[in-house]
Amino acid sequence: FHTASAGIATSALQHSDRQPRLIGIGAGHSLERDYETMIAKGATDTLFKQTRHERLMICYTTGSTGLPKGAIYPHQLMMESMAAIALAEGATPDDVFLHAMPASGVPIMHLMRNIFHGSKCAIIGEWDAERALQMIEAEQCSICVLVPTMLNSLLNSGLIEKYNVSSMRQLGYGSAPIPPATIRDAVQAFGCSFLQMYGTTELMGMSMMMTATDHNLALNGGHDCLSSAGRPLYFVDVKIVDDAGNVLPDGEAGELLIKTPYVIPGYWNQDVKYSETVRDGWLYTGDIATRDSQGFIYLMDRAKFRIKSGGYNIFPVEIENCLAEHNAVDEVSVFGLPDPKWGDRIHATVTLSDGSDLTGEELREFCRGRIANFKIPKEIEIWDTLPKGPTGKIQKREIIEICKQREAAPHSH
Repeated sequence: FHTASAGIATSALQHSDRQPRLIGIGAGHSLERDYETMIAKGATDTLFKQTRHERLMICYTTGSTGLPKGAIYPHQLMMESMAAIALAEGATPDDVFLHAMPASGVPIMHLMRNIFHGSKCAIIGEWDAERALQMIEAEQCSICVLVPTMLNSLLNSGLIEKYNVSSMRQLGYGSAPIPPATIRDAVQAFGCSFLQMYGTTELMGMSMMMTATDHNLALNGGHDCLSSAGRPLYFVDVKIVDDAGNVLPDGEAGELLIKTPYVIPGYWNQDVKYSETVRDGWLYTGDIATRDSQGFIYLMDRAKFRIKSGGYNIFPVEIENCLAEHNAVDEVSVFGLPDPKWGDRIHATVTLSDGSDLTGEELREFCRGRIANFKIPKEIEIWDTLPKGPTGKIQKREIIEICKQREAAPHSH
């Protein structure tokens, strides 16, 4: 406390059962403890020792498919995970990390990981595309990690060429599938290496990456891996299983299971949920995926968002990628709505680039010849914005609920 606030705080706390230890900062305070003195004394004491805690942090999931769950992070495993991922992504103490996401959950691990290996960190605060570009130029940022909505807002801002972003050597992205069209635009706009990261809260960080080499391979026509989530990291085992738990061969779609040394030991006060999610050390991700002969993993979608229409299993990501190829489309979310004839009918909501007057019917026509006719959405709605969670991930569950409630309303027809 400074002098002006010390007396007020002391008076206000006189009748409290819990008496804090007040520390004075700056000249002129009358408190017994002085910040600078304590720092100087601490520097002469024994070397700092880390204390291993059984429960260092409770990290909540985003709740994109249900209520958030509190993942328990042990100290030792969290530190080891940060070191392993830093090694995999190739970050160095000379990097300047642009922290763009909220300081909660998994995003804070990006920040802590860079602090862990000595990088300078520039923190944006509330996301703003121009603010991000200003900080890249002013702080000479070299690496960052963005979610797709942030990358989209940078590309649509029209401001990238107005700032010097040449210091950027690696741009990471993840948290949700991103259309190959967006990746190609971003590579052209920034001219640096790109790194895709796939991870879950339950694994304390990343488990798969699509490296800069993989991106170059795809961009030069050598492989179709640009639509993948990358390949498992060196400490990760994966398998893809059917509903009965049988391991599926390459090319067949099933649930993605992952095992690493960094699987969380439990959820806070949710033992039943944990036993459903982690079995025999394997994390049941709830993601439907396939694997190709070179080990790239392709996420079809969350199992809960699989569309069963007219006897077909349809995965929204393929349709979302198709719609995203249209120059006027900004963001897109595809899902199934209950239908008495089809079981589920395919529905889409999109936002458009500024100034576009594109219609949903025109977008349906755009899909013809690009995807099978039975995968074309029955209706495509144009929305001003799509709801997003704290990390900027599109909240598909919320969009579905809005549409269902609207259809159930008495005036609906």
